[in-house]
Amino acid sequence: MLPNKVGFPAVRVAEGVLAGGDMLIGMDLIGVGDFSVSNFQGKTTFTYRTPSIAKADFVEEAKQSDKPPNRKIGRNAPCPCGSGKKYKWCCGK
Repeated sequence: MLPNKVGFPAVRVAEGVLAGGDMLIGMDLIGVGDFSVSNFQGKTTFTYRTPSIAKADFVEEAKQSDKPPNRKIGRNAPCPCGSGKKYKWCCGK
């Protein structure tokens, strides 16, 4: 059983003493669900769900957030890439 009382009756486990940790989840459990580790605002969170219900792809999320918003940018406005240049002299060429 995991600490939140989620159990996996068909999976054999071994018990041991972990140095510097609270729990160890093997690939046999991670392979049947979604496992994620985040460190938002300095707080580390481990999340696990089974069965898997959605694709978690942080790389794709990052690609989407790098795109400029769908709005017209004035040629004399600061460039949204963060260069500090005017749009017309940077990405607006």
